[in-house]
Amino acid sequence: MLYLFVKSSESNKLTSLRDKDFRLEEEIQSLTEVNLERIFNLDFVKREFSVQNFSIDTLAFDKEKKSFVLIEYKREKSFSVIDQGFSYLAAVLAHKSDLILEYNERKDTNLGRKDVDWSQTKVIFIAPSFTPYQEGAIAFQDLPIELWQITMFENNLVLYNEIKSMRTTESIKAVSSSKIVKAITEKVKPYSVKEHLERYSSPKTKKIFEIIDEAIRSLDNHIEVKPFKMSINYKINRRQFVALGVQKDDVRIYLIVNEKDFQDPENKTRDIKKIGTVTAGNKDFKIKDERDIKYAMALIVQAFEDLPVKG
Repeated sequence: MLYLFVKSSESNKLTSLRDKDFRLEEEIQSLTEVNLERIFNLDFVKREFSVQNFSIDTLAFDKEKKSFVLIEYKREKSFSVIDQGFSYLAAVLAHKSDLILEYNERKDTNLGRKDVDWSQTKVIFIAPSFTPYQEGAIAFQDLPIELWQITMFENNLVLYNEIKSMRTTESIKAVSSSKIVKAITEKVKPYSVKEHLERYSSPKTKKIFEIIDEAIRSLDNHIEVKPFKMSINYKINRRQFVALGVQKDDVRIYLIVNEKDFQDPENKTRDIKKIGTVTAGNKDFKIKDERDIKYAMALIVQAFEDLPVKG
């Protein structure tokens, strides 16, 4: 439950903020599209993108993940998150060339099909509210669907809040008999910390990761953890400062630091600006055992403190 109040300038008395109804879905759409980069760090491509028999409200592109994002806006609650989401995904994945063509024409660039990570395609639903059934429908490990609640208050304060399930159950493939769902989950796979640890770690590196992960999260309550294909990235306000790559023999940290003031007294980091890496960064360091963790955290703290904005 979220409560928002305004504090009186003359006393400690709090006044409740009243929310306002959106009259039309178009209001939500226009507000979101104008601020798409600020809210979601996405690149706007087209409004009302038609594919097969569907008209997708907003087609966007995630430059960081190199993937397309489909956004739908709802005022009413009578829709199926799973059915509509997977139908849209099936349509766009069957017409990849149409998305590429639209992007290239809009952006005057030359994006190729191989330049896109189609496995990271996802659907975002934005609505003033969702039913408990809709919220429960996203409680799966491999669901490429996000629910975002939008609320506008009387003083024009706007809140976007991602609805996340309190628990994630098994794969949706285990509970759905839909051929579309099974086909899409073979092609589209949201990454998770759990998957990284299951696929890449050993008992030793899993323990190292867990210690480092907890230490990073404790730096600030606003830190977001974003698993990508080959790394687990840590950000505040969409600004990444470190990423972890979990492997069988070590955990590699990828740092974004101000090299002018960077302190590496034992000269243990490597300059990676000119070599190919799995994520952003200009320095990296391998954590081979728990004795390296203290030194690694000293490096990570420097990257964290170099962030221009926190919280």
